Amino acid sequence: MKRPSPSFNTFCAVLASQDKSSLSKKLLEKINNGQGSVPTEEVQSPSVPPVPPDRDRSEDEPKPKERALSREPVAEEKEMESPSLTEILKESQADITPQPVQVAPEDEAGKLCSLKIVPHDYQFDLAQFGVGKKNSIVIAGTGTGKTLVAAIVFHSLWNRQLEEADRLERKSKRCKSIFIVPDNALVEQQKDRFRQYLDGPKVGTLKAGCGTRLQTYLQDFDVVVMTGGLFLDYTKFESDVLEQLSLIVVDECHNVVAGQHQYNRLMKEVIGKKTSGKTIPLILGLTASPGAGGTTKEVDKATDRLIELCALLDAKDIAMHNEDSYYDPKNWTDVKRVPRRPRADSVIKHITEAMIDFENKLSAENGDELNRPAQGSRSYDIWATTLRNDGILQEKFAFQILGDCLWKLNTALEIYEDADLAAVKIHLQKAKESLKEGPRLDEKSVTEDVEHCYNSLLSKFQSVVGHPNAKLDTLKKELLRIFRSTPPEGTNSQVQVILFVCTRAQTKTFERFIRDDEQLNTVVKPVTLTGIGSESKDQMSLVKQQRHLDKFRLGKCNLLVATSTAEAGIDIPSCRAIIRYSYVRNEISHVQMAGRARAKHSERILIVTEDSSDERREIRNKDRLVTMHKALKKIDEMNKEKQEKLIDEKQKIIMVELEAETEERNNRRANNMSEEVAHVTVHCSTAECETVLCTLGDLKEMNGSKLVVKGVEIF
Repeated sequence: MKRPSPSFNTFCAVLASQDKSSLSKKLLEKINNGQGSVPTEEVQSPSVPPVPPDRDRSEDEPKPKERALSREPVAEEKEMESPSLTEILKESQADITPQPVQVAPEDEAGKLCSLKIVPHDYQFDLAQFGVGKKNSIVIAGTGTGKTLVAAIVFHSLWNRQLEEADRLERKSKRCKSIFIVPDNALVEQQKDRFRQYLDGPKVGTLKAGCGTRLQTYLQDFDVVVMTGGLFLDYTKFESDVLEQLSLIVVDECHNVVAGQHQYNRLMKEVIGKKTSGKTIPLILGLTASPGAGGTTKEVDKATDRLIELCALLDAKDIAMHNEDSYYDPKNWTDVKRVPRRPRADSVIKHITEAMIDFENKLSAENGDELNRPAQGSRSYDIWATTLRNDGILQEKFAFQILGDCLWKLNTALEIYEDADLAAVKIHLQKAKESLKEGPRLDEKSVTEDVEHCYNSLLSKFQSVVGHPNAKLDTLKKELLRIFRSTPPEGTNSQVQVILFVCTRAQTKTFERFIRDDEQLNTVVKPVTLTGIGSESKDQMSLVKQQRHLDKFRLGKCNLLVATSTAEAGIDIPSCRAIIRYSYVRNEISHVQMAGRARAKHSERILIVTEDSSDERREIRNKDRLVTMHKALKKIDEMNKEKQEKLIDEKQKIIMVELEAETEERNNRRANNMSEEVAHVTVHCSTAECETVLCTLGDLKEMNGSKLVVKGVEIF
């Protein structure tokens, strides 16, 4: 897809849509009169020279003047000869100081929007399609200011709407936008960013459980930041809310092509409304990495993923910035390969022997030999939890208890692989205490066997000393090196690090390890961050999550021990290093996590067991990044008509699939409704009436959000 041109013509067009000064009018008049465009290479435009995000301005480099991107009244001028293009350019260089916007304080709806900071030229280029009212996807690295690009687009829509109202001499309808994010942890951050960038519009947030209708909230706020899942719920129960919006910004939009993600369902709903003839707002997608669709070599497959992404966002234009830098091997992670603990280790030996005993008991109960994966693997976790869940469903409570025990023993092996013996003992103690939650009387002997196993292991581990954990030693060494080193000259003296781990339990394990270590606890102050949920299940409430993030952002803690929650969008400008501890996901995750290290001369480190599945996955991810880069190049060079045809065809396929999914869901609901429930009567709620209206079997869902009565006359 054609990349936006950074030409002087484009700059003037954007400037004119935002600025009614005599300067912009003169510039456009000269170009429209046939005097031609002025290439930026030949004549310096009045815009601020771009400054790469990874370098600071030198002392000798002049600080750019701020400029107002809002309109001002055109002063009356006497008739005179039209100045030359050279004179206009001299005028542009001489006076680009921002002028305050004169707005009547009582005319709140007519207040012009202005940008509080001066964007780089490349950010204007990235916003060009959105400013031109075209749905688009912005692909730019982390730290390049994609949120500011969204603010530029909203700024343009807001002011253009006011100008149109002035032209037609009518009262302006306020411009409204929804900014959706994939996770609650990003809601407050993006709200603060928009408030930092825009002067005029009111920016607010909506969170689950607030009990406020979105349409009511939009009467008070112009930009509302919320999760995609919450907005999906609102679109179902307030079906006409899309018609009130001017812009939807989809942050981390690569999630749209993930079939089970909230974004996927949301955008199918939005596109479905468009195909049914309803008006939908402008759509702007933001991402640092669209992904390769799971392929390491097939460029066509990766290209098809990009086409699907465009189809779901109804976008036929992609704006990219400096995409080559993402795939430079110099920017890849420094991999620290460490040896695995020997299988002869006494701790591993005691745990695996206990697991074999219980596996033999299960074989005897089942009547045949078990086909189980290797102990200590994640596949074993899945096998054991499936065994436990089948036991619950089939009321084979011995299988439930033994399956749960095997899963917890396997988790103990995984903990020992990543941490220390102290963490294993804490885990086994919790497993033992969980047995008190209500053992089945008819399976009391099995419960007693499991409890005896935990007690026996805890007793043995009082005197056992396992082999040193090379991964843990490497982590300690890297943390001490980073926190004790002198920051490079010209960088923030504050040192902050994010440590990514796989599970919620591991965040607690590593926090304890750091606090207990006499060397680490003098320089490292850890805080944890996990997903939102029940705190009884090692998850965090929304309030606690925000409190922990604020501690890290404000520098009260200098190490954030986090799960995948911190992968996308968390902005910590002083973060000097990202350490992934046996944490390897896909190529999108690779780019997202690397982007959390925002400070100058930052580091990206992966600590992994040598010859492990994690190490092999990391190698595959690098291959996928290269493939994704080739797919982006292919899209960029593709014929425009062919691109649009491919996107339209993909969108039609998506709509057919959506209709089939909706029909299947409705049929499943209908089939699951028992005969008894179907005949439950629905009464009028008015106390004086109490008339029987229909039965539950007469109700039918329409458009996924409204219940209607089918084939029954109720009035």
